[in-house]
Amino acid sequence: MKHILAVSGSPVPNSNVDRAIKTILEASERPYHFIKLSSKNVKPCRACLRCIEDNHCKQKDDYASELENLAREADIWVIGGWPPFGTVDGFTKAFCERTYSLRHVRYLTKGKKGMVVAGGTRHSAAVHHFLEHFFMSQGIELIGSLKLNGNVTCLSCGRGETCSISNVKRIWGQDATITPDKFWKFDEQADLVNKAKELGQKLKML
Repeated sequence: MKHILAVSGSPVPNSNVDRAIKTILEASERPYHFIKLSSKNVKPCRACLRCIEDNHCKQKDDYASELENLAREADIWVIGGWPPFGTVDGFTKAFCERTYSLRHVRYLTKGKKGMVVAGGTRHSAAVHHFLEHFFMSQGIELIGSLKLNGNVTCLSCGRGETCSISNVKRIWGQDATITPDKFWKFDEQADLVNKAKELGQKLKML
């Protein structure tokens, strides 16, 4: 049975990206590992090229000791990220960089399947574009994707109603207050929940 590795670059506990990924996984009815990247120590690639001989990264962190093997063994990768400052987040990018250890020389990533979950209040397209190109570079076939909305950090930082550069004010007006209706929740978006379940069913049929 095909195995799935799913990673989320969102550091928010039980985030919209997390819940969307888990909806896909549960609908797939396949064995999977879900990894919250913010709970792991995954450093950026150092371009040392010491993975040449055995396709094993020589850094001392959670990628080399745990995630690399999970990525190697998984037939399907589901990757979710979000776009701080208009591009993919650092947790997701670091993970993607490090999988070069599997690609180098022997192209061990080639032939795997991939799915993208792109979050973000704005710029989810940037996350999707990055991950789509990443999968292409790794020889991984992109077989589905989901673009989400999200919540500006100003809703939760405690100063969203008073800060001069608050996105609460930018989006809802200078007199806006923070109210529950301003929070975007994946679970309340029936069309996206259904699409996530459809993506899971697609994985089930592989």
